[in-house]
Amino acid sequence: MYKLIPLVCLCAFFVSITTLSHAQSSEQSFRIDYDNDLLTLSAEKADLTRLLTQIAQRAGIHVRFPKNLTRQITITLSDVSLKKALRRLLKGENYALLYSAPGKHKSSAISEVYILPKSTGRTISRQYQRPKGRDEVIRASIARYEKRLETLKSRMTTVDEESRRGRLIGNQIRSTEKTIERLRKSLER
Repeated sequence: MYKLIPLVCLCAFFVSITTLSHAQSSEQSFRIDYDNDLLTLSAEKADLTRLLTQIAQRAGIHVRFPKNLTRQITITLSDVSLKKALRRLLKGENYALLYSAPGKHKSSAISEVYILPKSTGRTISRQYQRPKGRDEVIRASIARYEKRLETLKSRMTTVDEESRRGRLIGNQIRSTEKTIERLRKSLER
C-alpha cells in the first residue's frame, strides 16, 4: 500500500504537467494595447475571431463574424488607428465598418464591424450567363449602352443644359449614341 502512494503522486504530477503544457499551447499568443484611440497589436498564429473579440472589448465596439471564420493571423502593428488596424486584420475578407453619429464633442467613430461570409461564386454565375458568340456580345453591349443612355437622359432632365454639368451630360449622351450606332452597324456586317 505504501509503495502505491509514490506511484500515484508521480502519475498526478505527470498529468498536471501535461495539462498545463496543453493549456499553454492552446492559448493564443497575442498582445493588445488600446489607448487614446490608437491600437498596438502583436499576434503570432492567433485565431482571428478571438483577436477581433478582444479588440472589440478594448475599443468598445461590436464585432459580428460568421461561424466559419477560422483564419490564423500573424501581425504586428504599433500605434495605428482602429480603422487602419481593422483594414489590415480583415484584408481578404468581406466586411463593413459602421460609424456612430458624431456627438457634440465627439467625431464619428467606428461602432460596429460586420464580417460577411465568403460566397462561393455560384450565385453570380447563375445570374449572369456570359454571351457566347460575337453577335451576342455586341447585343449585350448595345443593351448596356442603351441603359446608360436612358440614365443619362433622366439626369439631364434635372439640370440646366447650359450649366457645366448639363454640357458634360450632353457630351456623354452624344458619345453614347455614337457608340450604340457604331455597334449596330458592326452587327449588320
